[in-house]
Amino acid sequence: ERPEYGYYFAAKWADVLRVRRRPNDNTRGAAGTFAFHGWITQAMATDVPYTEFVRGILTGSGTDVSHPPTAWYRELTKPEQLVDDVSQVFLGQRLACAQCHHHPYEKWGQDDYWGLAAFFARVGKKEVTVPAVDLNRAQERVQAVYSRPGGAVTNKRTGKPALPKPLDGAEQAIPDGDDPRQHLADWMTDPKNPFFARAVANRYWAHFLGRG
Repeated sequence: ERPEYGYYFAAKWADVLRVRRRPNDNTRGAAGTFAFHGWITQAMATDVPYTEFVRGILTGSGTDVSHPPTAWYRELTKPEQLVDDVSQVFLGQRLACAQCHHHPYEKWGQDDYWGLAAFFARVGKKEVTVPAVDLNRAQERVQAVYSRPGGAVTNKRTGKPALPKPLDGAEQAIPDGDDPRQHLADWMTDPKNPFFARAVANRYWAHFLGRG
């Protein structure tokens, strides 16, 4: 393990992944933030493959106690927010404009945007009871992330439910009961993906050399 390496790059990734305390955070919320930061630090220090690192965030299920990266879903509550973050952070593409119209400077349109959003249509959230981090309490309620059996998002261009569709890929019919995020992670981490490796290489190149 290389802890100094983990601390250094964890701070960089924490900024990108919105790992920050909010002014109204209670003790439990702060604990989740620290747990996610610790998870990132450990991943960096032990050289967890980048593909596994990203998959652990994208497909996170459970609570921030059982799986700290689920704290990411506390900050990003809608499929649209997830699309904007995933496309920019992990794919190096800005899709936000394509939510309502064809991107003015890129090739991406609304079908691309909502196709990516559909991978997150089955993300569910509920409250569960866990041991409290506040010594004055025995238990407390926290958010748990899970995959629902079904769910859809509406393509604003067509007014119809969007099928999951990776960028520059074909629509996918994902069976009920499957977690579409697993399919998204499979596509993203495939060696043939033209965006994934280039985006992280560009990120580190910009960090060390000052320009992507």
